[in-house]
Amino acid sequence: MNLSKFSQAVEMVFDVPESEKAVAKKAIECFEKLVEHLHAFDRHLNILYHPFSAHETVSPESVMEHRGALIRYRKKVRENFNNVTRIALICVQHMNEFSTDKHSMELVKSFVDSMGEIAIQIDSFEKVINNMKTKDFKNNVINVIQGIKKQSNQLERLIYDRILAHINTNILATSWVDDFSRELKLKIKDKEPYIKQLYLEREKKLQQILEGNK
Repeated sequence: MNLSKFSQAVEMVFDVPESEKAVAKKAIECFEKLVEHLHAFDRHLNILYHPFSAHETVSPESVMEHRGALIRYRKKVRENFNNVTRIALICVQHMNEFSTDKHSMELVKSFVDSMGEIAIQIDSFEKVINNMKTKDFKNNVINVIQGIKKQSNQLERLIYDRILAHINTNILATSWVDDFSRELKLKIKDKEPYIKQLYLEREKKLQQILEGNK
């Protein structure tokens, strides 16, 4: 066990002010929003990926016949990725609040590198679409989309398994105790109206007794 890292984590939990915890919560929301956009991005990729994967051959004539649709699709893929990138930049800005924490910055670097890998795959995708006349067009499309999907999945795992886990554990210091406490408070809140009802009934009866003794 690396005690120095353990010590840094413990110190950070106790030293993080409420203002930074608020930023951490915004970061979580941002990363969760990013994952939602990654899923939407993946679904859009399937529009081309599934039919190409389902057919053994795609004739050059068919490709050229749908050239306009493929070009519009290529532009939409770039647009979708640009939207993902904009959200990713906001997430990085939130994480910069913890620039003094070495582990946070290591995770940010991994995150930026992972986004960079997807960007490389997007560039490759555009080159593949631009080269429609090649005889390997179908296989090239399938391979490059698989590459994008693979990098996107890795990015999602990085977000959930490392970044959000780090924020929750070392910045917000949430654990199963917090989850249980929230659940307990919810149950108490659900029962509160009934408790109030009993209290009011008790007060009413007491008042009736007092009035009867007058």
